[in-house]
Amino acid sequence: MLLICKSSALLLAVLNTIFSDPLDHYWQQKVDYEMDITLHDSIRQLSGKTIIKYTNNSPDSLDRLYMHLYPNAFQVGSVKYREYISFSGRASRAKYFKDQLDGFTSKIEIHDFDVAMPDQNTSWIHKTPVLKNYKISDSILEAELIKKLGPNEKVRIDINWTHHIGEMVERAGFYKGQYNMAQWYPKMAVYDEEGWHADVFHAEGEFYGEFGDFKVQFDIPKPFIIAASGIVTAGDPGWSSVKVDTSLDYEKWVNKFDSLYVEPENFERRNVTFHAENVHDFAWVASKNFMYEGGKHENIDVHVLYDKDRGYDWTKVVLERSINAIAWLENKFGEYPYPQITTTDRVKNGGMEYPMLVMNGRASESLILHEYGHIYFYGILANNELDEAWLDEGFTTTQTSHYMMDRYGDHGFDTTNNDFYRSFPGRYYPLENDLHSDQWRAINLMISGHDENISRPSYLFKNGISYSRNAYTKPSLMLTELRYLFDSDSLYYAAMKYYYEKWKLKHVNEERFIEAIEEFTNQDMNWFFDSWLHTTNHLDYGIESFKKTKNRDGKWDIDLGIKNYGKRFMPLKIKTSFSDGTFDTRWWQNHLWRYNDLFQYTVDKKPLKVTIDPESRLVDLDFRNNTTKMDNKVVFDWPGLDYNPRNEYLYKWSPQFFYWDATSDFAPGFRIKKSYGPYEYLNTQINYGLNSKELFWAINGWRQNVHFFRRTTELIFN
Repeated sequence: MLLICKSSALLLAVLNTIFSDPLDHYWQQKVDYEMDITLHDSIRQLSGKTIIKYTNNSPDSLDRLYMHLYPNAFQVGSVKYREYISFSGRASRAKYFKDQLDGFTSKIEIHDFDVAMPDQNTSWIHKTPVLKNYKISDSILEAELIKKLGPNEKVRIDINWTHHIGEMVERAGFYKGQYNMAQWYPKMAVYDEEGWHADVFHAEGEFYGEFGDFKVQFDIPKPFIIAASGIVTAGDPGWSSVKVDTSLDYEKWVNKFDSLYVEPENFERRNVTFHAENVHDFAWVASKNFMYEGGKHENIDVHVLYDKDRGYDWTKVVLERSINAIAWLENKFGEYPYPQITTTDRVKNGGMEYPMLVMNGRASESLILHEYGHIYFYGILANNELDEAWLDEGFTTTQTSHYMMDRYGDHGFDTTNNDFYRSFPGRYYPLENDLHSDQWRAINLMISGHDENISRPSYLFKNGISYSRNAYTKPSLMLTELRYLFDSDSLYYAAMKYYYEKWKLKHVNEERFIEAIEEFTNQDMNWFFDSWLHTTNHLDYGIESFKKTKNRDGKWDIDLGIKNYGKRFMPLKIKTSFSDGTFDTRWWQNHLWRYNDLFQYTVDKKPLKVTIDPESRLVDLDFRNNTTKMDNKVVFDWPGLDYNPRNEYLYKWSPQFFYWDATSDFAPGFRIKKSYGPYEYLNTQINYGLNSKELFWAINGWRQNVHFFRRTTELIFN
């Protein structure tokens, strides 16, 4: 009887573990910062005094603490340096390191470092020292404690430090008179259920932070206008003095501004305090050349600060785009939990996101949406970007694409605001399908033999291209396929809202995301996510046979042979088209672990053609075998034309006005190129000799097998 009870108790414990909600056992540390920051512009230094109050909400006792000193990675000999000179990371950034970081070195120096606990856990006035010693290695500070920090206990960390600011290399630094201050202060490393994440700052990969409150007091030269994470609680950031009157033409306003504005003297100081609650990072930007525009989305303040010389591109439109972006994100994913959001012009190209603030190098609408999207999927849903970059980069890439395609059509951008597509010959170029372009980018890596799994730490990818495709492109396409599975935008976004609402302002990971989707759908989704995230399996369905028979009722019975040439599985939308322009759509769902199947169904009219995945939503390697009749696209071969449809054969034609043979016969003619993606290309040229009255021709091209012995066949005829 006792044995049975013990067994029952064990079974109950196992069942509770299996079926319990992950939130039942969830905890996260709390880290609150108070910082006094002084900017010494003449020598490009920050003097900082920091008080950190660290609350151990874990069930563990901690014998040490870890902090990130991110600027220290920008030193000759650092891990980041060694990775860059070994051809890791992005080439555009590696060049600075290969030049020995001349002028681009940064460093945080620690002058005083103390750790203490309050007496009797009641007051910080009387503190008991608990620091044994500390050491700094690369970009990590490790502090060993005399007394362990137990569950629910707090410590106070006091630091006096100096940040020597270098020229901007990646996300942070000084550039053209502007301070872009990201990863700029001593920051606590995350301690979670896996332990400490005291990772150095690699050449590729981003960040992971603990939630808490920030109170940051700035003392900077008064000519600088400042924006930061959080809201202004004291002092003046300078916005009102440079606020643009958008009722006037910008050129007229800026001329008036230049004639009236008196810049403060450098010896005058600006003192301003920002406060941010429940964020896991804090960033700020300061410039003497900032202009300000502001607005609101419901109860959210929207701030825009841009370089005066770039105001012709930024004025009005960036504020409008920022408001549109936060409104769309709230509608699709959930309520924005902070009181403000700020778009700043970092002058240097690129973009980067921080809680409540983004640094953008362009006025681009898609960039604004992308970086704002990161505030949701990184800022509010705080994943470990170093270990699982896809959880934020993939999501933001997907939502950027969906936003732009919803707004402007399948090509995914505003042609009226694009100089190229307003000019000759751009207005005659066929428009790409944005989703199809991303699919081809992923497919080119998939068939290259150099593909890698999505789910791996950023710094372990072979190169910057592989990181980009596996952190951005492929997971974005995975989520688009998830949207395809739901067969409903409303259901897809309802699932995203469920995930967001459950995990907002917490740490997320792959397991928590998938569990949320499975809870919402009440289905096991491992077959879908595991293949995408942990393998390099490909998807390639084809129609192997097609038979149509008129039955006694006057309807048509269809026998459709479906073959899976790959190793990834998906249900398929099947479209049967009729000669009158109508069609029948239905799903084939006999997909799991099946490589061949006969799909039988009946339609009312005689079929004209049948197509698998008619909208090309899947990353199917080869669409040519997805239909019983492939469409053709004929276009003029404009110079520089890069058009590559997924679901059509492409024919590009152009006249050939000159052709010289060995006898110097002038022979005009034409050329036509047939192609399909990376798999086939055929160039045919025909010319007629005006003197010889002879016909000259040449055919050359190649075909590439999709799965084996790629690009082994080449044809050349003359």
